[in-house]
Amino acid sequence: MDIHPVTLTGRVVRLEPLSEAHVPDLTIAGQDESIWRYMLYGIVRTEAQMREWVREILSRQARGTDLPFAVVHLESGRAIGSTRYLDIRHDDRGLEVGGTWYGVAYQRTA
Repeated sequence: MDIHPVTLTGRVVRLEPLSEAHVPDLTIAGQDESIWRYMLYGIVRTEAQMREWVREILSRQARGTDLPFAVVHLESGRAIGSTRYLDIRHDDRGLEVGGTWYGVAYQRTA
């Protein structure tokens, strides 16, 4: 199984490898507490908390267990959320898609 960073572009959004450069946009997108209600990370409100969250997810990528993406809204060019492959199991050729969240303004839209 060949799992490596890749950019995927659709009609409305682009999934691109998550990086610390996305932190300012993600901080804005992640302001509503309802986004974090069922996430294991707790509420992420500040830029420092978002940077810590991104670093944690990137450390999982470095360990080979996760492959995170920023969800970038094509029209605005801003990161509006995140998703990732997680629990990557090379021996089983399996993984999960999850850890997905979007800014409230982009939920239930194209």
